Amino acid sequence: MESYKKMTALLASEFDRYLMEHSSVEKKIPRNALIVFQMVGEAGFNRWSEKLALKHREQEQPVVYVRVKDFQTASSLKEVLLEKATA
Repeated sequence: MESYKKMTALLASEFDRYLMEHSSVEKKIPRNALIVFQMVGEAGFNRWSEKLALKHREQEQPVVYVRVKDFQTASSLKEVLLEKATA
């Protein structure tokens, strides 16, 4: 289950970034919508994600399923600097 929580955090973060770059998609999401993340080919995660999300759904709250097929393999980091810590 811990890996499912990490996957959800990653999906939420990446989806937020996706929406910043695709405002037309953001406009299709109703206000106060409950987002349920689903990953293609991950049946266990999908059941867990849906069950958990719907458990916290408010009455009459719209639900939007975000189905993710794949991730890009490249990092979004442009430049990284490492500094050695001093004791």
